[in-house]
Amino acid sequence: MKNAIVAYLLDIGIKPHYKGFDYLIYALLLTTTSASRISVGEVYNRVAEEFGVTKDRVERCIRTIVTTYFDNMENPPKFKYTNAEFIFLCTEQIKLINNNEN
Repeated sequence: MKNAIVAYLLDIGIKPHYKGFDYLIYALLLTTTSASRISVGEVYNRVAEEFGVTKDRVERCIRTIVTTYFDNMENPPKFKYTNAEFIFLCTEQIKLINNNEN
């Protein structure tokens, strides 16, 4: 699943040089493999615990990726997604891709 997540993020143009890239991968791994929906706060807590950083740092690093992603779009939406919305949308797309491959 991790390889599918990395491939998806690279496909949509998210660069791996961001500090939050690994945080986002782990967050998406949590949300795509969970049987039930996890709150974004819980995701931040688990990612922070895994990497030995604060949840504020996790949130800030992921926000940088999300902001940069929308700033670099050719036709950006009229509003930027929140971290939680972005994680949810990526989770759904990854699940759809995985279901189509199986």
